[in-house]
Amino acid sequence: MIPALQQYIETEILPRYDHFDSGHRRDHVETVIARSLALAVHYDVDIDMVYTIAAYHDTGLCASRATHHTVSGQIVKADERLKQWFSPDAIELIAEAVEDHRASLGHAPRSIYGKIVAEADRIIDADVAIRRTIQYGLANYPQLNCEQQLERTIAHLEEKYAEGGYITLWLPESDNAQKLVDLRRLIADRSRLVDTINTIYNQLTSPMKHYRAILFDFDYTLVDSSSGIVMCFQHVLRSNGFSSVPDDAIRRTIGKTLEESFTILTTITDADTLVRFKRQYVAYADTCMTANTHFFPEIIDALKSLKSQGIRLGIISTKYRYRIAEFFNQTIGASFFDVIIGGEDVKVAKPAPEGLLAAIDRLSFSFDQCLYIGDSEVDAATAQAAGVDFVGLLHGTTSRSALEQYPNKQIIDRLTDLHF
Repeated sequence: MIPALQQYIETEILPRYDHFDSGHRRDHVETVIARSLALAVHYDVDIDMVYTIAAYHDTGLCASRATHHTVSGQIVKADERLKQWFSPDAIELIAEAVEDHRASLGHAPRSIYGKIVAEADRIIDADVAIRRTIQYGLANYPQLNCEQQLERTIAHLEEKYAEGGYITLWLPESDNAQKLVDLRRLIADRSRLVDTINTIYNQLTSPMKHYRAILFDFDYTLVDSSSGIVMCFQHVLRSNGFSSVPDDAIRRTIGKTLEESFTILTTITDADTLVRFKRQYVAYADTCMTANTHFFPEIIDALKSLKSQGIRLGIISTKYRYRIAEFFNQTIGASFFDVIIGGEDVKVAKPAPEGLLAAIDRLSFSFDQCLYIGDSEVDAATAQAAGVDFVGLLHGTTSRSALEQYPNKQIIDRLTDLHF
């Protein structure tokens, strides 16, 4: 694929999905892209066009679900950047395929490109189909009670997937045909269908859902590294003429980037100076940070308990990944966590959701299956920006009342207070 095109789509187009409903977030579009590319190998098609069509197919959800396929096509035609890589005829074909992806459209896609994205978008899996139907109902019909949501979900599944439903499969290379048979068997078995819907509905609406992944901030959430952090900051500050910065002021910056912290502590905003301070900090931290970092008392047992329940675990921190890994190597083991996203892994630090979204993507879970736990307002804002549930853990300097200003499932004193 064209590297510049791929970079443009990954940085400018895919992030748009972060703001859509939970059934059409970035995990959905990335699945459609992967499935489209897998189907494309069976046909004589332009792989860059296939990739672009899949990436844009649901962008029209910024307007409305009813007309999103049409709006998606309009977005393609209006995107001046695409003219760098595609001819006018190719852009017209991309827009046409984007418009044709919708399952309820009523006519066959007009090209092989439309058939590829339409087939890739038909993710026929019983759990996914039911979960997305319930999520849409909860988001768009919140006035319906549990029984009414059940009736709506069954009606939609029958209308779309049952014998005589409007869904149509276009490509024999897809695995959708057998999955549709399995789903139709479930729909025909009303008792089993109702039990399945109720189970997923309860997961999505219970005060503490059955999460499949729990992602953590690091400093002041799992570990107390404040003495090491204070040592490193004071070393740099005193080496550069700032000898009267209180330790408590330093502790209050934990969780922010080093540049942000040094600006808060010194009022310096000059980029070159902040880079120099950062380098001095990192060099000194290499000598003393790990030795001055310790788990909070209840953390190891709580993490092992979560792990024993089959829950995947991850870290999203502004601290460098290599330093976090070094600490784990000496304590709980580097492989204990399924994913670690450090400061060097993102372009924009928290509260931007980039790191949290990257971790969820690597784990291949939907947003509603993940929980983020942190100690600060930065962490709460990160979860809010990503559209992920949040629990505040009061190990740090941030108060309960401050964390309660953000959407949350719980504010807890210890990780062992977390309830499902």
